[in-house]
Parts: sequence; C-alpha cells; structure tokens
Amino acid sequence: MGLFDRLFKQDPHQALERAKKLLDRGEATEALRLARRAAEEDPITYRPRAEEVIRRAHEVLADAALDKAARAEESEYFEDAAEWIGTALDHVEDVNRREELEQRVAGLLERAVEAEKARLRKIAPEPELWEEPEDEPEEESEEFAEPELDPEAHYDTLIGMLDDDVAARYEERPESFRRAFLQLHDLRPQEALPVLDQLADKHPDDPVYRLERGRGRLLVGAYEGACDDLEAVWKVFGDEPLDQARTYSVPGLWAEAMFAQGKVAELLERLDEVAVPSECDPGLCYHYASGLVAGERFEEARLYLLEVMRNFPQAPDFPDLLAAVLDRLGQRQAAIDTLERAIAPSCSPGRCRRPPKHVPSLRTLAGLYLAEGRDLRRVHELLSLISQVQGGRLEAGDYQILAGYHQARGDDESARRAAAAARRLEQAASASGAG
Repeated sequence: MGLFDRLFKQDPHQALERAKKLLDRGEATEALRLARRAAEEDPITYRPRAEEVIRRAHEVLADAALDKAARAEESEYFEDAAEWIGTALDHVEDVNRREELEQRVAGLLERAVEAEKARLRKIAPEPELWEEPEDEPEEESEEFAEPELDPEAHYDTLIGMLDDDVAARYEERPESFRRAFLQLHDLRPQEALPVLDQLADKHPDDPVYRLERGRGRLLVGAYEGACDDLEAVWKVFGDEPLDQARTYSVPGLWAEAMFAQGKVAELLERLDEVAVPSECDPGLCYHYASGLVAGERFEEARLYLLEVMRNFPQAPDFPDLLAAVLDRLGQRQAAIDTLERAIAPSCSPGRCRRPPKHVPSLRTLAGLYLAEGRDLRRVHELLSLISQVQGGRLEAGDYQILAGYHQARGDDESARRAAAAARRLEQAASASGAG
C-alpha cells in the first residue's frame, strides 16, 4: 500500500464509531456508508459490530421513507406515496414485509389512476366540440422570436455535453464544420449535409466528420448511407454513449437506421450482446426492443422491456411499446394497466419533475379500450386529455379514434363526420409534405 493510500485510508474502528454517532443524530445515510466501509476494511474484526449499525440504519431510512409516503398519501399524492414506499423497499429484507409494501404500492398506483379519471370527468368537453378541425394557429410573430445565440459559445456549450474523450475530438474544427454541427442540432440537416459531405469525402478517416454526416443522413432518411458512416466509426467510438447524459451512441444510431430499413434480423444479431438494459442508452434499448417486436419475439420483448423500464422509469416510449407487446400476447388488460400507470400523475406542488403527457401512449390506451369494447367514457376522457395536451386540437389519428368512439356508441352520423375530418387532415398533411 502506498503512502498516499495509507494517509487517506480511514481506520475501521474510527469509521464505525463515527457511524454510530451519526446514526444517533439521525444521519442514517452517511452512517450506513461508514459502517459498510468498516465491515469491508476488516470483516473479521468489525463485520459483526458493523452489521448491527447497518441494520439500524436501514430501519431508520425505511421508517423515514414510509413517513413521507404516509404524508403524501394523506395529501392524495398517491404516486408520490408509491415512490416513497419504493424507496423504503430498498431498506427492507423481510419477505413478508416486502410483500405487504409491494401490495401498498399497487394499491396507491390504482388510486392514482382513479384520481386522474375523476379529474378528467370534471373537465372533459362534450365530444361534439371535436367534430371539425379548427383553423391552423397563426405563426408566432417575429417580435417573440428567440434571440440568436453566439455560434462559438453555443458550439462550445454543446460539445461540453459530450463525453470528455469524445469532446476532445471536436475541438479545433474549421468554422464550416462548426456551423454544420449547429445546423444539425437545430434539426436543419439539409443545410448541414453539403458541408459534411465535402469534409467527409476529403477526410474519409476522420471519425467526427463521418459520425456527424451519419447523423445528418439519418435525419433526412438516407438510412443506407447513415449505416455506412456509422459502421465506419463504430470501432473508434465504441458501444458506450457519446454524451455525458448517456442519451445516444453509435450503435443506437445505427440501430435506428437499420430498423428504418427493415433489417431486423441483422439488427438483433449484431446487438444481442450490446443492448444490455443496464448499460445502453435509451435509443439503443428502444430500437433493440422494437426489433424483437418486429421479429415477433414477443415474450423476449416483454421481459426485455420490463428490465429496461427499471433503468429508464421516466421514458414514456417503453410502457407504450410494452403495452403493444402485451396486447399481441393476448394480455390486453395488462396492457391497459401498464399504460394507466404510465400516464398517472405524480406531481405534488413544487416538486413536479415528470415529463408532459405522452400523446402516443394516450392514443394507444384509447385504442385498447375501443378494442376491448368497454368503458367508452374512458375513451372520451383520453381524447379530452389529448386535446388538452395539443392546445385544444385533435390530429388525424385522434379523429380516427373519435370515429371509433362514436361507432361504438351507435352514432353513425358523428362517426362519419369524425372519419371525414381525419381524411381531410391526412390529405392536408400529404399535400404539405409534397409541397
């Protein structure tokens, strides 16, 4: 052991004594850490004494979490209460106690769903309000346009979000590349690609130019070219996410391009040992799971998505995909329950960190209820919520759901008008795309 290690290595006895004092003061988290350290440093001498401190610390932390759960439940923040009980479960080993707490979590999530349904019943407009699409909203006036950012500072900020080793590759780049990089960030790939094509063709071994051209090609739907570029830089950047937030990676981008081309078998074979839920980024996990679904490997997809959702509990795409899988497995009620939990609120005043409602999940859920042929009132509530999220408007797919809702109610005329509204919006979108 070196001198530096000896100087900064805490004596197990001191660590354990400090853990006891901290525990007496109610600082259980730090007490738990120190007690574990003492047990690891000298297990023969200190583990028995440390285990008693560890046990008491777990009890204190569990009790504190359960107290917060009780207060959240009393205030009718049911999903917050469920999360606090989930925290308490991290400190409970007794099997019977865990089962009891897990049942409480399930009950609280059900109450959260029912509370949301009750809220929507109070605010849901009559279906007739949705019969005709409204005019498109006027474009925002220029006086409210966001001020332009300094390009150099903006570029430095963006590459600062990358992994340190990746960010180093983006320094000292020509102005033309910096501008193209910012255009890609602003989702203007058509403007960026001519410059990126020039740079990548002139420097075919430069992984940064190939990576960014691959991303640009992916954005414009040039999937085969995107795959070529991403394949070329995969070994350089590896399987790990490229940014510090761990949101995207080369294999994740490659998977998106492969899935778009329908090359499912190759995608699954290549990523079988790469798309590990505990290690990969959300995009990689999502496209691997989508590949399992496209390959009709539904049971594998179900198990994979359940594990992914534990690592990305706030990502709304995964419950939506899981619901589709459960429906294909003949478990429609389980699919409905999955989405009801996913869209339930969890926002007590001042501490709401949840993402906005996920409209695709709302649509999937409404479709499941229609397919089930029951609870039409819930379909109406979900359409109301979709309308709220979209600023009082419905899109073509929403009018299709509305048509099914009216059809199920036996109102053929309203169903016809809703279907006609869906067709008009689809034709308008098609004409806009062609233009």
